[in-house]
Amino acid sequence: MKTINSNYSFLRLFLSLAHFDYYFMLKNSIPTCRKAIFFYKPNFEAINGEYIVDELKDFLDIGLAFDKPVEWEDLLDMLKNYKGVDIVSRNGWKKLLSKLQDLQKAKVFEFIVKHIDNDPYYKPKPTFQQHKIVEPYLSKIKTQTEIMLQKFEKERQTKNIDELSQKVSALRLSRG
Repeated sequence: MKTINSNYSFLRLFLSLAHFDYYFMLKNSIPTCRKAIFFYKPNFEAINGEYIVDELKDFLDIGLAFDKPVEWEDLLDMLKNYKGVDIVSRNGWKKLLSKLQDLQKAKVFEFIVKHIDNDPYYKPKPTFQQHKIVEPYLSKIKTQTEIMLQKFEKERQTKNIDELSQKVSALRLSRG
């Protein structure tokens, strides 16, 4: 149960990082940026930090949640079994995790947010949540099983009553 809950929780974290709207954040500082062009050499322009501070905070909340040691190979194996192919390059994933850890240690984005917001006490709130999906699933199965058992018991009692009723009727007819 612990492994299933943990894998599900880290899958949700993985999906949060994958679904983050990087394009929106980049579009604010690279006006010529276009979606789905991955070999584009960006030309960053100076912008007002207030335009991207919320996105930086969102990214920090997701990125800092990757501070836990996780056996990502198990999760990537599970995804590969589900999809039939590696959905992420394992080497690329390890490099990305390493870069996220470097960002966490350097606290560059955190300092940028503190500066933009003029809030030296700002602390990111990592979005990692430990989900418990096994217990509710087992509870649901238990409830369904109990309902079925009650139905079977009621049917058995009804069948026994019908059989006894038929026997009594048969006795009355044979005596009558």
